[in-house]
Amino acid sequence: MAFTSPPEAATLGVMHFRLSDWADDGVLVGRTEADRARSAVQAQLLAHRSGSDPVGIDARDIKTMSFPFADSFFTPLLSGWLAGYYDEHPIVVFGANEDVAETIDAALRLRSMGVISVSPETEATLLGGEPALRDTIAVAAKLGKFSATRLGVELGVTPQAANNRLKALVRMGALVRVPVVVPGGGREFEYHVSDVAPIEG
Repeated sequence: MAFTSPPEAATLGVMHFRLSDWADDGVLVGRTEADRARSAVQAQLLAHRSGSDPVGIDARDIKTMSFPFADSFFTPLLSGWLAGYYDEHPIVVFGANEDVAETIDAALRLRSMGVISVSPETEATLLGGEPALRDTIAVAAKLGKFSATRLGVELGVTPQAANNRLKALVRMGALVRVPVVVPGGGREFEYHVSDVAPIEG
């Protein structure tokens, strides 16, 4: 139930999960309902372990989400992702309104976890997560395309610290890493914020 392949025109990922299928008139409340919805997502993730396409948690049409729902849905889901149960599928929240995004953010900050949120109106943002990663994604969005060295300079951190943050954000699906050839030979990586198109339908 609720887990489908997106239409051909959509590019968010190989799968997406509509939270509206679990809502009562756009409202998501209660740990019991959150556990049911999360179990459905986890079952499908474990059945599609190959590949690395993002999995979209579709929050369109959700008017409000209670803190218990956000905590019970996202905390175990992201714990499984961090443990490697779902291979390299980044988990991305799509289309969350300001109220829903704030609730998810508060729940994940409490658990020291983070998830990328995208919408047609805003840049990719990090809900929850460490302050350092939130700062990094904000600077990355302003820079456009950049190298690890450039990011480190903008953030005022060492190249190693910049690379550690970049690795975390690439794995989350927030940033795209592209190899580029540098003048005089050699290779380095260029980064930019993920350009995630909306789920259609």
